[in-house]
Amino acid sequence: MNKTPLLLIPIVLAAAGFFAWNQSRDTGQGATRLTLYGNVDLCEFDLAFDTPGHVAQILVNEGDAVAAGQPLARLRSEKLEASAAAARAVVEAARQALAKLEAGSRPQENRIAQARADALQAKARIAQISYARLRKPI
Repeated sequence: MNKTPLLLIPIVLAAAGFFAWNQSRDTGQGATRLTLYGNVDLCEFDLAFDTPGHVAQILVNEGDAVAAGQPLARLRSEKLEASAAAARAVVEAARQALAKLEAGSRPQENRIAQARADALQAKARIAQISYARLRKPI
């Protein structure tokens, strides 16, 4: 028996099945087929800021033209405002201390300081006299 016709039968059946399947598919631009045109740009940037914080407002949109130095976003400012208020309080305290030093001491404080200085000078004079007396031979 010749085996060549038996081998051709499955090949012919497979080719006929593929042809029938290919013809039954929807080849038009129907709802089952979607074609999109355009560009897909994927960009990721690592940004660094002078101060940490949360973004409160974005001022530009993607694709907008921007100039050098133009703000792109604003950070929430509650923590920065509190830090600025604390710094202003430190500056004011330093101004008050400077004003007190520039104004000088009150007259009462000057008299007290002079009395203390006089008392220390008297003690020093007594100590010198006592030392001189102890150094003299008997």
